[in-house]
Amino acid sequence: MKKIFLFMVSAFIVSGHAYAVPKPPEKVQGARSASGTSFRITWSSPTLRSDGNLLTPGELGSFKIIRSNALTNGTTVINFVVPIASAAVFTDTTVSGRTFYYRVRAVDSIGDGHESEDSTPVSSDINNTAYFMADDGLSFASVPGTLKSALDAEGSVISASRVTSAEGNRIYKSLNFSVLDSLTSQVRQNYVLSSPATLGIAYSVNGSGQVIASAPQSLSPAVSYPDAAGAKFSFSVYWDNGAGFVKLGSSVDTANRVATTSSRLPGSYQLRLVSQPLSAQLNAVYPRTLTPNSDGINDRVFFLFENPSQASASGSIFDAESSKVADLRTTDLFGGDTVLFWDGTDSNGATVAGGFYIYKVEVGDRKFSGAVAVAR
Repeated sequence: MKKIFLFMVSAFIVSGHAYAVPKPPEKVQGARSASGTSFRITWSSPTLRSDGNLLTPGELGSFKIIRSNALTNGTTVINFVVPIASAAVFTDTTVSGRTFYYRVRAVDSIGDGHESEDSTPVSSDINNTAYFMADDGLSFASVPGTLKSALDAEGSVISASRVTSAEGNRIYKSLNFSVLDSLTSQVRQNYVLSSPATLGIAYSVNGSGQVIASAPQSLSPAVSYPDAAGAKFSFSVYWDNGAGFVKLGSSVDTANRVATTSSRLPGSYQLRLVSQPLSAQLNAVYPRTLTPNSDGINDRVFFLFENPSQASASGSIFDAESSKVADLRTTDLFGGDTVLFWDGTDSNGATVAGGFYIYKVEVGDRKFSGAVAVAR
C-alpha cells in the first residue's frame, strides 16, 4: 500500500540563508452579521518567525484565509488571499446563514511564499465560536466569541495536549487543558474561565463503522469498542478534581465523532468507555470536608450529577438534629444544571459551626443523601 505523507514546511533557505516560517496570526476573531449573510474576520499580524527571530513587515507577503464546511476533515475548502497592504481583516459575503470554519495563515514574501501554521479556527455560527485545537488535531476547546475577546484582551490562550501515558483499557483518550500566557506560554495557575468552554474529545471510527483506538495506541484494547452508532451510549467524560477522576457525563456527537462537556476549569480530562445512565445519577460529592475560611481551598462542597432527562435539581443541608440549614445553589462551573454547591453558610449567610451535616439532593424523581463535614 502506498503511503502519502504531508509536511508543513517549518524552514526554508534563500540565497544560503535559512528562514523559519512566520508564526501564525493571533487574536483571530469573527463576527457574523445580524442578517447572517456575511462574516467578518480580524486578526493581528505576526511579528516573529517560528524560531523566535524577528519578522520585519517587508518579509510578510499576504494572508491566506482557508474556509471549510467542517472543523476537521472538511469536504469543501475555499481559499481567499488578503494582500498585506490591506488591514488585517476579511469579510466573507457569501455565508448566507451557513456555518463555515475559517483559519488564517501568514504567507512569507521571501522565497516561494511559505505559509505559517493555521491560526485558531473561528466559525460563522451565531455565537462566533472560536476553537483551540488539541495536539491530536481533532479534539478541542471551543469558546463563544465574547469569551474569545476576553481571552485575547488579557493575552491568554487555551492549550490542549494529549497524555498517551494515561490511556489504555477503558480510558480511550486523555487530554490536559491549560490556559497559557500567549506571550510567555507559561501556564496561568488556578485559572477559572469567566464562562464555560466546550471541551471536545474526539474518537476514531474505521471504514467498517467500528470505533477504534486512535494513534499512537497500538495494543489491542482490553475492552470491546462499540460501533459508530453505539458510541453515543458508550462514552463519558471524566475530570480530575485533584483527588481522583470524577464522571461529568457528556454529549456524544456521532456525526462528528466527538464527545463534549462544558467546563470553566482547566485540568485533566479523559474520555472513557462506560454505560450511560438512563436517569439522574449523583457522581461525586467533593470535598467531603469543608473549610469555609475564604482561603480558596475547600471553601465549597460540590455535588456533581448527570441529568440525562434535564429534570429539575435542588437540594438542602441539614444539621445533626435534622434542622434545615440552607439550600444548595447552582453554579455554571461545568455548564448547565449539573452542579450544586454549599459554601458552609446558613440561610442568613453566617458561617456554620464545625461538625457533620446532612445533604439531601433531588433530581427529578431521584433522591440522594449523605453527610459532609465542616472543619473550623
